[in-house]
Amino acid sequence: MASCRRSVAEYFVVVGLDESSQRCDASGEIHDPSEQPRGDGPEQMDLPALAEPITDISVVFAGAGETLPSGYHCIAATPAKYSASFNHGSFNVSKAVYIGYKRGRDNAPLTDIDITYRSPQHVDYQVVADSVMNRKPADLNHSPASAATFLAYRRAPLTGVGSGYHFYGMALTDLCVINASKNEPVPRGFTLINKAIHGGLTGPTFYLCYKKSLIKPHAVSYRATILNRFPKEDLGDFPLPESVPLFCLPLGASVESWSDSVAYPLPTFSSFVLTGAAGEKVYGAAVVFYEELAKAQQTAQMRAALFGAEATTSSERVFCNKGICILSRWPFFQAFKSYLSSLYRISISGPSPIPLERYISNFMLDVPFPSSSRPRVLIQLGPESVLLSQPVETKLPLSGATHSILLRCLDPVNLMTLLALTLLEYHIILHSVRPSLLTSFGEALCSVLFPFKWQCPYIPLCPLALASFIHAPMPFIVGIDSRYFDMYDPPEDCVCVNLDNNTIAHSESISWQILPKRPTQQLHRTLKQLQTQVPLSTDLDSDLAVAVVPPPSMSKAPPKSDSASLNLAIREAFLRLHAQLMAGYSGFLCPLTKAPSQSSTDISQLFDLQGFLKSRPSQEHLFFSKFFQTQLFINLIEHRSFTTSDDSGTLAFFDECIMNADKPEPLVKLRGDETSSSAMTVVANPPDVAGLGDKDYSYETFTLDDGLFCARKPSP
Repeated sequence: MASCRRSVAEYFVVVGLDESSQRCDASGEIHDPSEQPRGDGPEQMDLPALAEPITDISVVFAGAGETLPSGYHCIAATPAKYSASFNHGSFNVSKAVYIGYKRGRDNAPLTDIDITYRSPQHVDYQVVADSVMNRKPADLNHSPASAATFLAYRRAPLTGVGSGYHFYGMALTDLCVINASKNEPVPRGFTLINKAIHGGLTGPTFYLCYKKSLIKPHAVSYRATILNRFPKEDLGDFPLPESVPLFCLPLGASVESWSDSVAYPLPTFSSFVLTGAAGEKVYGAAVVFYEELAKAQQTAQMRAALFGAEATTSSERVFCNKGICILSRWPFFQAFKSYLSSLYRISISGPSPIPLERYISNFMLDVPFPSSSRPRVLIQLGPESVLLSQPVETKLPLSGATHSILLRCLDPVNLMTLLALTLLEYHIILHSVRPSLLTSFGEALCSVLFPFKWQCPYIPLCPLALASFIHAPMPFIVGIDSRYFDMYDPPEDCVCVNLDNNTIAHSESISWQILPKRPTQQLHRTLKQLQTQVPLSTDLDSDLAVAVVPPPSMSKAPPKSDSASLNLAIREAFLRLHAQLMAGYSGFLCPLTKAPSQSSTDISQLFDLQGFLKSRPSQEHLFFSKFFQTQLFINLIEHRSFTTSDDSGTLAFFDECIMNADKPEPLVKLRGDETSSSAMTVVANPPDVAGLGDKDYSYETFTLDDGLFCARKPSP
């Protein structure tokens, strides 16, 4: 950085809709204004239409003469074109039995689906007990050796049904049946219900799969723009990236019509990572919320898209999403979430003697960076406070990741498979219907690679408009909204990791078993033990939501929690694996005989590859022969050979871990309880109130006044 002072954050940005927003096509490219005439306001994003929610599901005995009602779709075949009749293997093949479903907005959507055995009962679910024409019990099982099998579902509340587009939340958007007897894989973006449906005495075994998406009231999307920013001028060594609005609102500024019956969606938190020209990371943290759009901002084009023939008469309220974002060189994600959440709550809480602008400029300019002597900084925002602290462990590189997210999304076997694919630098796509989850997982994945550093392209939250990047020929880690698979097929060489259903899809047969056996078995045992301490994945939505009312006892500094120990234990489990993988590697480093040059930095000149390979059991040769070709391995050897002051501490620590890898003692320890003492905490100066007088400040929308920001005081 050009300044000797380390700033907590570099930019504060507000993004959303304004009249200058330009129209985009499905790829996210802006149309040439000379070719696309401008309307009377922001121009609409022409994104492909997504599937409507599923509202009804039935079982139809086609062989008994039953037919599905109009509007239903029959699942007659699997994705691989095998018959999807659950009677397919019985002696009476003509008695075909299928699942059918209906999409639309005329009924409340289905939010969950399951399979229940033996009797048509399921707690909290409604069971499809009879076939579509009520002629037979809707039993899908046709093997006398297996239990009766019924469909069960949960439906969203019926509020507002009939007038359309009034549900906001996750709901089913697609179903399919796969034939497990033919080794048919789960399609990308789908979740498997791991309960078998037996297709007759001699027939195949089927599984039902589903897909969920965010269903919202009818929406019109626009390209988001920067509405406010602080500071107004670009920093000399770090100009504000133009792509920030795209990452804050990946699906654009969404204008939506809601009825009064719709539950107001909670604000959500998301994070993203941008990579600078020199490879440095820039971390973004954003809170996204909805505001009512004033009538003056609703163009005729917008209302026509929302209400059709009722554009001039509809009384439904119109809302649009908006994001507030912090950009920083430091991954203080949890502190940034708390800070942005507090700012949002202040903005909706009525009159305040201190304007938002002063809180923001105080945070950006005056809050001190946590130091080794004062690792905790307490920031006061009205009645709330935010704690900014250094990581609890010191020898590992700084990481803002919550490592337990790895085991909340993937089981130990799939997590180790993903590790193997990452170490071998495959093309990796992380995807979820909850885009706010992607950066958390991507940061945790990169963090547990230590001492290796991911050198290839890394976009943990990639907007759909930039999704063409996954066709790049080099290795990458890219996180993307699962709705991408509703529109496009990814390249065949991509590894698709579904964080919602714990599945990994890739064309090659490489799994965790390519890794050396002994250290991998130890990792597996450790991860299975740690998984029992990990919160349920169903809690992820609440973790990503932002409370409108401040949580109790926010002002109290939290004690060192079990979660810190859990995250460190997960990180250490992978560190121990890497230490065992690289045991003895320093003995195969080649002595440097001349100054660094292009030839002397060739990996074969720096490391005795064949000697190291011969020192390993033959069953490990396949892994290491591939691993030697990766940037992860080459970068480690180069840094070990040409050690700099920045690398010396971490490399010495890793060498120490290698020596202790087979010992039962922990490789890394948490800092002592002294970090929670008041002596280790500094209270940040409050905002400057000079010139404000006795006026109170209220905000109908999160719109900032540049004249209320406060500049940094000159140094004495």
